[in-house]
Amino acid sequence: MTALAGGRVHALAHPYALDGRITWHRPDARGFAPMNSYLLVEGDAAMLVDTGITIHARALVRDLKAALAPGSRLSVLHTRLGEYNSLCNTPAIVEDFDVRVIYGPHVNAARWTDFLPHDEAGFPTGIDATEVVVLHGEQVLHVDADHRRPVDVFSPVLRLLPTHWAYDHATRTLFTSDMFSHVAQPTAAGPWVVTADDDTTPLQAVRDHMLGTRYWWLAEADTAGIVNGLAQIFARYDIERIAPGYGCVLEGRDVVARHFELVQTVVVSNGRLT
Repeated sequence: MTALAGGRVHALAHPYALDGRITWHRPDARGFAPMNSYLLVEGDAAMLVDTGITIHARALVRDLKAALAPGSRLSVLHTRLGEYNSLCNTPAIVEDFDVRVIYGPHVNAARWTDFLPHDEAGFPTGIDATEVVVLHGEQVLHVDADHRRPVDVFSPVLRLLPTHWAYDHATRTLFTSDMFSHVAQPTAAGPWVVTADDDTTPLQAVRDHMLGTRYWWLAEADTAGIVNGLAQIFARYDIERIAPGYGCVLEGRDVVARHFELVQTVVVSNGRLT
């Protein structure tokens, strides 16, 4: 667990091996990458962005217990629907913490987080009693009940499935779900936060990650609208860090600007780099 922005947001990063079996990385990728959840803390309230995969459930619960004060109220924001690495540990978190709200793009949270044994009602225990707020278009959520900590949530133009990005105004953090997820490390020791001191990711690595996995279709796409859409997001928000759902956190304005340009170059060129 890494505290960022003076402890107002925590990166709960749990590594996994890149060994050809992870479908959101290239089959030939090697090394280690973190599966990330992010905890936004505001007084006695907190918001968890994504819940990770089942193999990390115990470690995630342990991290949350260390970071949250007793009696804290928690909400859960899922950035993607239909993919396990955003949803898997939701039932475990609802069981162990005071989860007041689940945010996601579907009204029935009990069915789309259905990963644990059922109670007599046929739903994962506890989730059916939790309030669900359906995400649609662009909206403002709040970490705390007093609305001191706004979080903008919106659908980016570069996405797969029902995907949302989020921007935390208090920490100037952009949460990018499955995008900007291209930085891995050679060992399980990390580090999982990349700064200007150790940012060596080449353009080719970004291209290989995007076109070799989820964004293969960019090679044949008309990307003008995507280029403009990404530019508008980065012009609208003052971004000090990019926090992807997996892959290393990109920390600092210079690193953010560099990786934005790397991704834009891949999109503009349809991946045909020379």
